[in-house]
Amino acid sequence: MRTVEIIIQGRVQKVGMRNFIRRLATRHGITGYVENLDDGSVRVVAQGSKAQLNAFLAKIEKGSISIKLSGGNIKRVTERPSMEHGFMDFEKR
Repeated sequence: MRTVEIIIQGRVQKVGMRNFIRRLATRHGITGYVENLDDGSVRVVAQGSKAQLNAFLAKIEKGSISIKLSGGNIKRVTERPSMEHGFMDFEKR
């Protein structure tokens, strides 16, 4: 089980980004959360197997129509020690 933190920047708030991420996470069996940050970016803390996380990240990079139009992109992916583990589902904060 791996845990990664993903920071997505661009015009990514108020374009349905958190809902898009939550749907993807559920589809890929990812647990964790997604939240808006004060600087206008979105943080995703995702937990799953290496294969699940790779597929999840690929789908985020591909994006949805609204995200492509807003210019959002992944700024940083950081593997985190599993201090936060045992997420039961994926939530939008």
